[in-house]
Amino acid sequence: MIAERIRKRLEDQCSDQNIVAPKREENFESVKWDLFLSDLNKVESDDAKRAILEQPFERLVNVNKDQPNADKSKNKKHRSYLIEDTILQCALRRCPPKEVLDELKRLSPTYRHSKELYDLIDKVPMDDDEWTEIKRILYRLCFSASCDLSETEVKNVFTIRHGWREDTLLMLSARRNPPLKVIDAMLKKCHECIAIVDTALYDWIPVIYAIAYGASHEVIVAMIPDENDCQNLLPLKEFNFLENFDVYNRTPLHWTVFYGASVETVIALRKKTFSEALNKKDDLNKRPFEMAINEGTSMEVVEALLPDGLDFATVEMNIIRSIIHKKVNYDSYLHSSKADVSVIHKNFIDTPISKGPKGGVDEFKDNDVVAWQEIEHQAKELQDDEDEFADMKRYDVSSKIIPYLAKQLQKKQHLQDIMVAKSCQTIPIAFLMMDFYSCLLLILSFRSSITYYLTPEFIPTESTPWLIVLASTILYMTFRELCQMYVGGISWFLDLWNLFDVTTIAIVAWCIVKMATNNIDDSFTAITVVAAAMVWFNALAFLRSTFLRFSIFVSGLMTIIQDLVPFLIVSLVLLVGFGEMYNIDSLASGECRNPTNDNGMFFCTFGDSLFSTYALFVGGIEMADLASTTIMKVISIAFGFFVAVILLNVVIAIVSNSWDSVAEEGKEVFWNYRLLFLNDIKNYEEVFSCVDGGDIQCVEGLTGFMDSCLDRICKLLWVRSEYWGNFDSVLDRVISSKYGGLSWQYRYDSKQETNPVKKLFLTTKAALLVIIVGMSACIWFLVGLVTCGILWPKSMRRVIFGNAALVDSTEMENLHNYVVHVADDVKLIRNAKEEEERLLHPFPLIRSRSRVGTIQESATE
Repeated sequence: MIAERIRKRLEDQCSDQNIVAPKREENFESVKWDLFLSDLNKVESDDAKRAILEQPFERLVNVNKDQPNADKSKNKKHRSYLIEDTILQCALRRCPPKEVLDELKRLSPTYRHSKELYDLIDKVPMDDDEWTEIKRILYRLCFSASCDLSETEVKNVFTIRHGWREDTLLMLSARRNPPLKVIDAMLKKCHECIAIVDTALYDWIPVIYAIAYGASHEVIVAMIPDENDCQNLLPLKEFNFLENFDVYNRTPLHWTVFYGASVETVIALRKKTFSEALNKKDDLNKRPFEMAINEGTSMEVVEALLPDGLDFATVEMNIIRSIIHKKVNYDSYLHSSKADVSVIHKNFIDTPISKGPKGGVDEFKDNDVVAWQEIEHQAKELQDDEDEFADMKRYDVSSKIIPYLAKQLQKKQHLQDIMVAKSCQTIPIAFLMMDFYSCLLLILSFRSSITYYLTPEFIPTESTPWLIVLASTILYMTFRELCQMYVGGISWFLDLWNLFDVTTIAIVAWCIVKMATNNIDDSFTAITVVAAAMVWFNALAFLRSTFLRFSIFVSGLMTIIQDLVPFLIVSLVLLVGFGEMYNIDSLASGECRNPTNDNGMFFCTFGDSLFSTYALFVGGIEMADLASTTIMKVISIAFGFFVAVILLNVVIAIVSNSWDSVAEEGKEVFWNYRLLFLNDIKNYEEVFSCVDGGDIQCVEGLTGFMDSCLDRICKLLWVRSEYWGNFDSVLDRVISSKYGGLSWQYRYDSKQETNPVKKLFLTTKAALLVIIVGMSACIWFLVGLVTCGILWPKSMRRVIFGNAALVDSTEMENLHNYVVHVADDVKLIRNAKEEEERLLHPFPLIRSRSRVGTIQESATE
């Protein structure tokens, strides 16, 4: 009766719902703790008081969603479950004052030990890896024979909930990056605490706190409940917290992505959950793998979180499409006129679907109505079931995922094809060409302007037209940076290359102002030297991001410079040391009093000594010129050994090792920049939607018509009546030496043809083909240069920019190695068969039986 009265009074004064309310401190003040103590003191013995405090009863926990959901309502009931509670814990979650806590510790040794550990863990800093005092107390409590608690009481030490958050020792430890030994000791004595849920405000089990606060992989794995825990422990028996939503509408898999858990942790958690958890969507309508894409985690995490039935290669392609393509507006397709079926289908071809027509646009011209109905049906089905048409899915992709995609791109040919197809479209080519022209004009106009203003013949009252060109180029570069800043947001400021571009623009602009105002002073020369270096480095950066071979080379140089930093620091220390030794010897020997110096080396001042020592380092040392004194001879011998022998060989070794590893890194850098560039283009297309899409379609139609005309002409002049091999365009076919290319086809047909007249006819056709294609390519190239690549046909764009990006991917290399391996096996089998025939030649009967057996085996197969 006393226990029931105490519990009822506590709940009446401050209900459990008020504990999780925003103004909980005011609610705690309404508790009459003097009445609580007086009711407790009505019991005579301390043992009886302890029994009342630790008497268990069932408590119904009601969890409300404190976050707005889809219908914008708040405090909607989330779930209810039963847990075991006591009067002690009922009092603790109402935050009693110190005198009440002291009385509770006196009456309950279990709470006293738990509170001691709780206070120690609460003071542990996040970077403390030792936990020495806590380990000592845990050992005394859990393993020492001197412990004054029974096994059940020790277990209860870890189940007591402290404060309004209802933290257990395991829960609090999970928020302090604990050592694995501490967690193992707690779980060994009380495995049930793995399933204890904290306050209804958060509704988390300990493993989610471990994920949120960055605990180690081993600690998180130790806290994950297994199948037996979910079947035997409350409240996991009622609700599987690994698979069901919390108050934030997220599962633990969502939280692993949100808090950046390792791939190993994600895989370990997925193994403990059913596949249904992979399809659960949070308040933002994202499944765990979609959240991983949005947060920019690694592709390994995305692959680990894919639901059953989704192909990783398809998701990977759609991630790239989401970065470089505008989102497909299917509603606009459904409301388009039937006359635009070819345009509609072309857009669907760019993002292929798993059902419906697969051919080109020409196949639909004879039956537009059927094509339109099929497209309309597919678009409606896509809106109803996005997973069935997963290869058309678009994701909200973070730019942080681009480096991970760059690693995949340099390995996989099908991903490179998507990138090249987008790169060869009209708008990306136009921006690439404008960037090229701006880079070229920046170099030419800067050099011409600086040369004009620094020559002695410079007339202050006149200016050069190159200054106007330079100013126009800087204005274009400024416009590009402002556009990138607008579409990139805060991420633009975090990119060092953007800061370098802004610095280049600022310094060149300062030079323009100086030249326009005829303010040519001493500082102008120094600034122009710096500006010239940045202008040429800007050209290297453009080549690095546009052409793969340049990317590999420039990335190699930068990698070598980074690897040489320790070497350069050591070399600088040695050079300063030897420079000072030479300086001291020259001053002491009296050589500085001699005004002439035949060897050209000056060591009389510290600055001259450093410069001369550096000249010796890069130009080699002549021992005869540096042997005027005995001490100088010793210094020169040591300098020659340490610098000319050891350091130079070390730098050669460093450069060689670094260069061997730059090829793959250069490919990643190239694809990283290409992804960023195409992502900028996509953002331009979405933000600046005022550009008329019909004009772009008109240009694409014109360039496609040019390609088709050339294809028809070349088809008439081709050396055969049909094409062999697969090529993207006739231009690729003519310039290629691979199977089906012009040179290969001509050599093959010439060998097969014995008639001299027909062979001459083949040669004439091939020559005419080369002349026509060559002249067309030259004309196209010149027209494209004038129009910033807009009037280049797609075949020309692919030859210039596409083939420069494609590389032998890992898939192609593996396939090539496999084919070579199979060819070697075939050769071995053939040689073995020939050897068998040779050995059986004297025995006709055995040879005939062997042939019969071979025929029977072939028939059976």
